[in-house]
Amino acid sequence: MELKTPTLAAPTPDDTLSMHFATADRLHREGRFKESADELKRALAVNPNSPEAHFNLANVVRDAGEPALAVEGYKTAVACAKSKRHIYPDALINLGDALNRLGRHDEALGYLREARRLQPQRVQAQVGTAFTLEAQGKLTAAIDVLRQATAFTPDNPALFTHMGAARHWYGDYTGALEAFDAAIRIDPDHAEAHVERAHTLLTLGRLEEGFTEAEWRSRVSTTAARRPRFATPEWTGAEPLKGKTILVYGSPLYADTIQLARYLPVLAGLGARIVAMVDPALRTLLQSVGGVQSAASLTDAPPVHDYNISLLRLPHLLGSTLQDLPGQAPYLSAVPAIVGSWTKRLEGESGPRIGVAWIAGQNPPFVRGTPVTPEIMSVLASYRPGATLVALQQTTALQAPEHGVIMPGLLPDFAQAAGLIACLDLVVTVDAPIAHLAAAMGKPVWLLLPTVAEWQWGVSGDSTPWYPTMRIFRQTRKNNWSEVMKRAGKALATFA
Repeated sequence: MELKTPTLAAPTPDDTLSMHFATADRLHREGRFKESADELKRALAVNPNSPEAHFNLANVVRDAGEPALAVEGYKTAVACAKSKRHIYPDALINLGDALNRLGRHDEALGYLREARRLQPQRVQAQVGTAFTLEAQGKLTAAIDVLRQATAFTPDNPALFTHMGAARHWYGDYTGALEAFDAAIRIDPDHAEAHVERAHTLLTLGRLEEGFTEAEWRSRVSTTAARRPRFATPEWTGAEPLKGKTILVYGSPLYADTIQLARYLPVLAGLGARIVAMVDPALRTLLQSVGGVQSAASLTDAPPVHDYNISLLRLPHLLGSTLQDLPGQAPYLSAVPAIVGSWTKRLEGESGPRIGVAWIAGQNPPFVRGTPVTPEIMSVLASYRPGATLVALQQTTALQAPEHGVIMPGLLPDFAQAAGLIACLDLVVTVDAPIAHLAAAMGKPVWLLLPTVAEWQWGVSGDSTPWYPTMRIFRQTRKNNWSEVMKRAGKALATFA
């Protein structure tokens, strides 16, 4: 954080506030947001019209998780600077960032474009503009902005990394790899470039290379900050596991944990006793995986163990190619008592019973594109009169369908979801954790994908080696779900 932020016409430094700024900066970097904010409020008591004080206070508030309050602070900083006949590009850039965090992308774009006009070669303004355009689904425009930025600043690896990510989601995988390679040439230790490159390699099915590159994940600052700390050594893949207890901790993403749980029986086959630590919503479900002795929540104290390892690292340490993926489904199962409860609730509903999910996972909007609505999903019933459609929702539905879909309520955890899925004949879903869960249980799953999808699903084809019971229906034209549903509906008409 720059406390003496440059302006195009810089005000005379206010020495009366410098001590407040230095103290606030230190507290901010230590994560002591309230104390930092209090120090900046003391600065504002000395000079209520200080643009820098308002700017720095807004930074603290934003980083403390209050972007709406930060927006007001940045606007005040801009206004105070303007009253002194100064302009404040940094405040404009950070104002755009705060608005983006609130999903107010149109407003953000206006401020960021003004910052670019004032300082055309400013990297933060270029990147902020590109990010906003991506959030609006305007990938072509974002790539154009990043191309200009790399021309202005050809030695910045972060710019090329961002360019590569944008090209990836545009579907230009060759261009993406070229951009990541350019970033790595500039800085061979640029962790973000390696991790993004891994994503593209995995999408192309080059698993061995991709999982090797993904090892850089631990060196990305945001990932490292979230990484659990244990007193035990991390397993490197070389230590014998016979008679040892290994703690395997899951990913923050539900889909990753469900997909990669297939590697746990492999560890058991090496003689290990496995204890898992996962998100509380997955704890009961993970106890059904072969070889797992117990499962705890990530918020619990860790069980006694000899080694620890991230579930995300197992594909690399154990070696994976598309030809020899371990743990073919089913490798997850439902709790019998929960299945019995759902069986009773669905008594009298005619078949086939089809689970449907239309709310996507945690992918950003430029990945998801136009969302599938409940009405689009309910069209399936018209292709198969007598079918029972059951909603499999784990997040709040934006709206319920007007007809044709049973809404059993939100599923509080994956054990409940598995119990309901066990009572169904087929699951039709967008790319969400439910897709992984149903397929890992060995249920027939029809996956509805946009033109560019997450790495697990590759770039083409109607099947995936990760889940043999899954059938993929891909968009042939961006945002055209009606054509996808028509194909899925015709297939449903003959589903047995």
